[in-house]
Amino acid sequence: MYFRIVLISLTMFSWSYIIRPALAEDLPKSCVKTTKTNSIPKLKKLYLQCAKEVPEGGYRSLAYINLGTIFFREGNFSVAANYYDLADVGVGSVSSDPLFHAYRASTYNKIGRGDEAVRDADKVVDWLKSNDTNNIQLLKELVENIIPIYYQNNRTESFQLVLKFYLGLKDNDWIDYLNKSSVLSAVDRYDDAIVFAKKAIDMQPNHPATLNSYCYVLAKSGEPAKALPYCEKALKIEPDRAEIWHSQAFVLAEMGKCKESEKSRLQAKKLQPRDKEYMNALPCH
Repeated sequence: MYFRIVLISLTMFSWSYIIRPALAEDLPKSCVKTTKTNSIPKLKKLYLQCAKEVPEGGYRSLAYINLGTIFFREGNFSVAANYYDLADVGVGSVSSDPLFHAYRASTYNKIGRGDEAVRDADKVVDWLKSNDTNNIQLLKELVENIIPIYYQNNRTESFQLVLKFYLGLKDNDWIDYLNKSSVLSAVDRYDDAIVFAKKAIDMQPNHPATLNSYCYVLAKSGEPAKALPYCEKALKIEPDRAEIWHSQAFVLAEMGKCKESEKSRLQAKKLQPRDKEYMNALPCH
């Protein structure tokens, strides 16, 4: 049950990095302006305008990739997938940035496109095998995105390999604990997940991400009544997150409150209509 916040600063492709400086003066102003702001609303408008103003091909694809990345980081996987699909890279590789493949893999997996997700995840693993980096935060974000993909798509050997690598990386703060809890939950290791969820919420008791994580893992561990207040508190802080509504739907289903559960699930589906996790009613008795 993801509430992704790792690497809080948005990782984007840099126009000045991707495009040779000699060509920069030929780009529309909208494309150049993307390098001069960190405002997400402005970046959305500028990248969209840039994509419209440049010819088909590399520059337009990069603009769509960046739009996809923005919406992925916001948790809007339906829109992210639309923009990733518009980028003219198919199943090819953008070797300069493995995060692109990790993000696209996670996006496709969230909307039920498992085979495409695995192909992108494999490209991340290829990059890891051929690059020796000391950037632990980068390594964590890469593997956090692809571990659930291998597990959910029955790629057992790849799953075990990447999970072992991930568990060997050192945790430094509450975000690491939170994300480790999320990853372990996504692969049904709830006894381990609750340990890290507890560490995260002890450090950040009023953050919607830690509240959501602890709520979900508590319910999965057989304590839905104890879990519910944490979901309710998270929704008061962040009412527009589909993940929290779905966590609450699961908790209510575990408590036998079927009508309330379905209402919460439908709210999650309304916020994320293409997320496969929210498509069907949860088992409730």
